[in-house]
Amino acid sequence: MGTKRMMAAMIGVAALAGLVTAAAAQTETTSTPSASAQEGGKKWHFTIPLGVWPFGIHGPTGVSGYETDVDMSISDVQELTSRALGFAFEAGRGRVTVLPQVAFLRFEPEKAWATLPNGVAVYGNPRLDWITAEVALAFRSALVNPGPKMLVFEPLAGVRYSKMESSIQLEQPADTSLAERDVNWTDAFVGFRAVKSFTKHIGLSFRGDIGSGGSNVTWNAAGALGYRFQFEASALTVAAGYKGMGIDYESDTKSEFFMDQTMAGPTLGVAYSF
Repeated sequence: MGTKRMMAAMIGVAALAGLVTAAAAQTETTSTPSASAQEGGKKWHFTIPLGVWPFGIHGPTGVSGYETDVDMSISDVQELTSRALGFAFEAGRGRVTVLPQVAFLRFEPEKAWATLPNGVAVYGNPRLDWITAEVALAFRSALVNPGPKMLVFEPLAGVRYSKMESSIQLEQPADTSLAERDVNWTDAFVGFRAVKSFTKHIGLSFRGDIGSGGSNVTWNAAGALGYRFQFEASALTVAAGYKGMGIDYESDTKSEFFMDQTMAGPTLGVAYSF
């Protein structure tokens, strides 16, 4: 592992890979709404999604005067991931659906030599933890042509909290830890999701949102083609698609941390609805 990659890890680049890898709800998996969602009645309906999103990271980032332009492939990002935990679900009644999710990821690149911005050469292992949590409300405003070939449109709005912590355990020049650094921010976002069914089993889904607040701007866009297996009182959807996400953030602390990066790659997921 070279100096550039180690320094990138030190300032938080690798941690961005955790934004959605474990938060599988953002991997669109719905091909058609459940029967209770279509009817818009008072019965509760739930969806539990699971998925993966391997992606690359591209764009500049920096801290305390050190800057680098990151160009990490999907395999580069996966090599840095040491732990990924996440949970997400949907709970709806009538036209309204609540969408909470939380994710924790840890990145521990290989030990390597690196030259810090002050010119000191160090040897050690950086570690980065990423925590993100959000909750959104979606409202079904349109249901066109109810049945096997329906079109569903849902505006949504929510709040997303993000926190990133980094530290480095040094073996040389001394067996010590550099001071931990952390940044956190909260964004409000608005967007929509839509589902177009072609048959009672096959459908195309899309979600997009954009927000700001603690960051300058953050955005998401994901689409997937799904196949729905319908059971008596539940359904299982398998879907594959593509997702992109961007963050433009600049801290107002002494660390002067900033990032302006895009993450993109294929998605694969399943969702159980009942």
